[in-house]
Amino acid sequence: MAGQVIRCKSPTSAMQRITDVIRAGMTWFIQGELEHAKVVGFVTKMVYRYPRLERDRFANHRARKSGEAVHKLVVFESATEATAVFWLFASAVDVIERWRDATVDRPRLWTYEAVRQTKPGAEKPVWTWRFEKSAYHQVRETLIERVRKKQDRELEDWITSSKKWAGFAGVRVQHRALGTLLYQEWRRSRGYVEPVPEWPKLRYVRRLKTR
Repeated sequence: MAGQVIRCKSPTSAMQRITDVIRAGMTWFIQGELEHAKVVGFVTKMVYRYPRLERDRFANHRARKSGEAVHKLVVFESATEATAVFWLFASAVDVIERWRDATVDRPRLWTYEAVRQTKPGAEKPVWTWRFEKSAYHQVRETLIERVRKKQDRELEDWITSSKKWAGFAGVRVQHRALGTLLYQEWRRSRGYVEPVPEWPKLRYVRRLKTR
């Protein structure tokens, strides 16, 4: 496999590699999907188009210092999805691709998006992942509906499933906000007679190797 091509089987690993690449200054990207059987051919095509994908990180570092554009290709090949997802990143744009700016048009995987957020006490923002706006709105609406309609069994199952969300910093912020929303909505709808269901703490995502 080419030096600057990363193929991942784990979504968490792919998401971590994506933010690694953006933090390294390759903020221009294109994103798409393709059939699993076409991944090898696509990688070959991209390496032919951008030969520096075959170079190691030291050669790319020297190229960046001399003002040349460098690239990184991340491919997520899920065993449960019909298609693979790819992100091609660049440190500078060309006229070949329709490049998008990651600081404006965010890289996405499923209902997650890569964003810059400033953590409490930090001076500078960092790259992390969170639910995109429409997905987070739907999650909030689901929680409210379960509480108001007294769908307690469904609510319990939904709360349990939330423990499996990707525990990136941005998602953890949203998860805590949903816990607050649950408490407020429960008290508003049920009063103080029925105890509020326990809201779990979302675990931090572990640093994974490329796999």
